[in-house]
Amino acid sequence: MSFLIKNARAVYAPGSPESTDIRISEGFITELGQGLLPLPGHQEQVIDASHCVVYPGLVKYSPPSCPVYSKGSSGRA
Repeated sequence: MSFLIKNARAVYAPGSPESTDIRISEGFITELGQGLLPLPGHQEQVIDASHCVVYPGLVKYSPPSCPVYSKGSSGRA
């Protein structure tokens, strides 16, 4: 499944543009930019993210068998 998130305020680098579009294909961010259009011949779900803030790459899925610890974390709950 593919998604095109339009008009999001993305926080991914200093000086990020005021709004940006984010293309997600098969669970991965494949393109960031302004003015992205749905790809011809692909069924992309288009999501209007006006008035939303997104943090590409901030959330990472980790299955229970592969815990992720932040720096300084003991890994204990």
